[in-house]
Amino acid sequence: MRQKLAAFMAAVAITAAACSDETGPNRRLSPTLAGDSSVDSTPPGKPGPVASVTVTPSGDTVAVRDSAGFFATLRDAQGNVISDSHVKWSVADPTVARIEGEFGQSVILRALRSGSTQVTARSHGKRGSAELVVVESLPPPPPADSVASVTVTPAADTVVRGDSAIFFALVRNARGDTLSGRTVTWSVSDSTVAHVQAAFGQTVVIRTSGAGFALITATSEGKSGSAQLSVTDSSPPPPPNDSVATVSVTPDTAVVAAGDTARFFATLRDARGNILSGRPVAWSVSDSTVARVEAVAGESVVIRALRSGSSLVTAASEGKSGSGSLFVR
Repeated sequence: MRQKLAAFMAAVAITAAACSDETGPNRRLSPTLAGDSSVDSTPPGKPGPVASVTVTPSGDTVAVRDSAGFFATLRDAQGNVISDSHVKWSVADPTVARIEGEFGQSVILRALRSGSTQVTARSHGKRGSAELVVVESLPPPPPADSVASVTVTPAADTVVRGDSAIFFALVRNARGDTLSGRTVTWSVSDSTVAHVQAAFGQTVVIRTSGAGFALITATSEGKSGSAQLSVTDSSPPPPPNDSVATVSVTPDTAVVAAGDTARFFATLRDARGNILSGRPVAWSVSDSTVARVEAVAGESVVIRALRSGSSLVTAASEGKSGSGSLFVR
């Protein structure tokens, strides 16, 4: 409201200066600004007499003790806009609001108590009105970007009983923009199969306890999304002669605020490009003052941002490594 009123007062100052009958550096507003006039004082060649008065905004709502600004637009019979300082303002109920300042075609009102009142501008026998509603307090504005959808990634994962899995909730608004910093609640459909080991906002670490299937669900602002977790008794041994040839880390770049977390995933491939799983992966950060490893679950890692700066997040397996970049703002 203060910013709105400041902008309005700036417009008022310009209008008041333009409406002055005097010229030169010592010009002043005429003492008759607030007076009503029935005589047409429009100079020859200018728009004709005032035919209509329109007050804008047509309605406004403010809290008690706040201010509201209104402007009177004057037009002649042909619809031409007239600049004239001879405008008189009034309020129908002075117990609801009072006139704080008149500036020709502009007025500032002070809200006194809850209620409503008409605000009227008169000029050359014509008038126009607007409504001012005063409430005890204005409701907080709705969030600009409320959550419209929640997507959990990966959509499915398979791990061995006793191991952990990491999931991430992608939160979007109605326009599809990705949102961050929203409260996310995680749950597991079958606690005999797995349970939440640790939650870091949009990231969760799930610890498995029994073979079977469970849905991992993330909920934020009434919206939810799920992924499927399959837990087996044991993992098959890796095929022989399929050693790790490359390690790639995704995402290749992540940007988070200090105190937030980021999740990275290592994809291991053999010389033929086949994806490998079940291989040991070691995670590290290049600058431990910028970020630290918060949780590791095999090929996935959760990194906690500590301060502004940048750090490489590196995954190493069987002598091969790959890195992603983390920027902390």
